[in-house]
Amino acid sequence: MVQAGPAKSAALERSHAKITQQFANSNNMGASEPDLDQLSRTIAKMPGRQDRNVIEQTIDQLFEVAASKMSADGDKEILANLRKHLNQVEDDLYRPKPRYMDAFFFPNRANVQKLVKYIKMAQKDLLICVFNLTNDDLAAAITERHNAGVNVRIITDDETIKNKGNDCQTLANAGIPTRTDDHEQHHMHNKYMVVDTKFVLTGSFNWTFQAGASNQENLLVVDHPFYIERYHANFEELWTQFAGQEIAAQERAAKVIQKQYRNKQAGRAQTSGQNRNQSGKSKSAPGYKFQGW
Repeated sequence: MVQAGPAKSAALERSHAKITQQFANSNNMGASEPDLDQLSRTIAKMPGRQDRNVIEQTIDQLFEVAASKMSADGDKEILANLRKHLNQVEDDLYRPKPRYMDAFFFPNRANVQKLVKYIKMAQKDLLICVFNLTNDDLAAAITERHNAGVNVRIITDDETIKNKGNDCQTLANAGIPTRTDDHEQHHMHNKYMVVDTKFVLTGSFNWTFQAGASNQENLLVVDHPFYIERYHANFEELWTQFAGQEIAAQERAAKVIQKQYRNKQAGRAQTSGQNRNQSGKSKSAPGYKFQGW
């Protein structure tokens, strides 16, 4: 029943021998509290007890002890099948199968729509760190998620945002918090997205029409916790670093300045009109009362 694997060390053999000895006089492998405490003490002293192979070999040892106490072949078959099921459970828990795993390439306009679908999977949080964004389909998908109540944040480059056709200013105007880097000689050249802390999408692909239609680019989707944690931490670090580069705040300030300018111009026009009215009135010499024509 024991599957082929790494050989046991002498110290591990001794620990497993203690486990076998514990149940030598128990026909039903007693599992009272004292029994479990004794097993726990043995395991606590077992070398390499956090190693996966050691864990599996120890579980196999317990199954061998249980099988040795069974007389019916049918019971032994059930036990053997149970171990196979446990092997599958262990495999899924130790090495979980990815739910999100993808790799796609450009130029390919159909894959631009695949990226749109990944954006629309966001239900809670959508963190986008992108060097350039001029593809209107992608901008529309981001706006749709924002309007649906998803917490969308964008970090982009302070130079590309000035480019003709760049959508980041429009997204900021729509109420999406957007920040840029703070050095015109250096670039915020990342191109990745973290969706609901469920998966990361990253690659060479710039979020532009040109990249989707003509460039040799790639995108990768992974959901391993290690990568999600690292990319999420990087986004939060950059978000804090560029706190003074909030595009939405700059847009509001521009509107205030425009309003003040319009009010000032309107005030000047009103004053000028009043002066013209005053200059159109007849003026009389002091002490003279006009009696009419």
